[in-house]
Amino acid sequence: MKRHIIGLALLASWLLLISSLAIAQGDSQSIATTTQVPAGNWQAILLRNLPQGASLRIVLETDGSLGVFLIEAEEYDRMAEGGRPQLAATTQRQLDITLRVPVGADYYLVLDNRQGDEDREAAVAITGSRH
Repeated sequence: MKRHIIGLALLASWLLLISSLAIAQGDSQSIATTTQVPAGNWQAILLRNLPQGASLRIVLETDGSLGVFLIEAEEYDRMAEGGRPQLAATTQRQLDITLRVPVGADYYLVLDNRQGDEDREAAVAITGSRH
């Protein structure tokens, strides 16, 4: 199975923003993008240096069913064989979830369309904050 990682320019902007989550307490950073997830594949967004205890809100809107995983970078390579995600969900149209980062590390937000037979359009917004 192919693993798709969003293009370097988009990924670089995500990394720049998400890396800045290690900022002063009470600050928050947000980013939003739209992407297409090809049928039979997944796309992953690398979130660097998420600090332990940070709040992470993920809002996803899609035109059909998608799996959504938040997985530590160390587990990402094992995802196809059943890596242990911090978040595992399936959505038909919308997902709005807030969670605390359990361990300071790099993470991937995975949009999974491996079971799909049609490409999916996905709008993703991520807000990270430290309290």
